Amino acid sequence: MRTAQHPATRHWRHAIAPGGLPLAGHALLMGRKPLQFLASLPAHGDLVEVRLGPRPAHLPCHPELVQQVLVNARVYDTGGPVKEKAKPILGNGLITSGWADHRRQRRLVQPAFQAARIARYAEVMERECEAAATAWTAGRPVDVSHEMLALTARVTAGALFSTDMAPHAVAEIQHCLPVVVEGAYRQAIDPTGLLAKLPTAAN
Repeated sequence: MRTAQHPATRHWRHAIAPGGLPLAGHALLMGRKPLQFLASLPAHGDLVEVRLGPRPAHLPCHPELVQQVLVNARVYDTGGPVKEKAKPILGNGLITSGWADHRRQRRLVQPAFQAARIARYAEVMERECEAAATAWTAGRPVDVSHEMLALTARVTAGALFSTDMAPHAVAEIQHCLPVVVEGAYRQAIDPTGLLAKLPTAAN
C-alpha cells in the first residue's frame, strides 16, 4: 500500500525559469504575456525561480507547496519587494501587508466571513447575477471583463455595505480599476523602478 509523503520530507523539483535576460530577468515575459509565462512554469519544476531584474523570486507550482504558502504563516511572509512597490497604489491592506499587519487585519475582518453572513452575501450575489443576466440579449456580444467589474462592484456594495451603488459610481470603477490594477502590476514587476516616476495614467 502506498502512503502519502509528508510535504517536509518529499523531494521537490526546483528549477530556474528559461528565457531570462541579463538585466531585466523575466520582467519582459511577465509584462508581455504573464498568463502564458506563468502557465508554462509547472512543466519546469515544483518550485520555479524567476528574476525581476537582479532579484530572484520563487513561485510554487505544485498544489502542496501552494497550500504551504497560503496556510503556513510561520514560513511565509506576504511582504517583499514586489508588494512594497504596490503599496503606494493598493495601500497596506490584506493583499500587500507583511505577516504582522496581515495577521492583525485578518482578525479585524474575520467577523465579516462568518457562516451566517456568507449566506446573506450569497443572496446578494444571486440577486445581482440574475439582474445582470436578464439585461443581456441573446446573440449580442458581451464584454465579460466590463460586466464582471460592474457585477463585482454591485455585489461588494450590497454584501459588505448593505447599499446599492449608483450607476455613475459603477461606471467610474469600470473605467478606473483596470488602469490602477495594471499600473500596480507594471510597477511591481519593473526591475528598474522608473515606471513609478513617469506621468502615466496609472500613476
